[in-house]
Amino acid sequence: MRAFADNQSGVHATEDVVVASFRFASGVYGSGTWCFASDENDEYVEVTGSRGALRFSVTRALPIRITSSGRTRETPIADPPHVQQPLIQTIVDELNGDGRCPSSGGSALRTARVLDAIVGGYRGASNT
Repeated sequence: MRAFADNQSGVHATEDVVVASFRFASGVYGSGTWCFASDENDEYVEVTGSRGALRFSVTRALPIRITSSGRTRETPIADPPHVQQPLIQTIVDELNGDGRCPSSGGSALRTARVLDAIVGGYRGASNT
């Protein structure tokens, strides 16, 4: 993984621009760019493969866009009434012995380590 973080707007002390590139254990490469000081809300995830691309939003109820062979198809989606409810239900089910939650302390720690590595350079520099 390689990453950069910086405060470009100067509005707050925290990082407001983050760029990361990474390789998964499977060998697949990925990259991400986050700008928290933009005047536009253009948030999306795009997965590009050898046969096309998939694009969707994580925070907004936008259509899922699939592009393949030069054709684009959009599938409208709506947010569930309580967007966090499915994950919360898996936690409740596991606590009651009725299922397994996909999130764990181990997965949370792994995520925290990745996030710390991404912004570590900026935070280390800003703490001196």
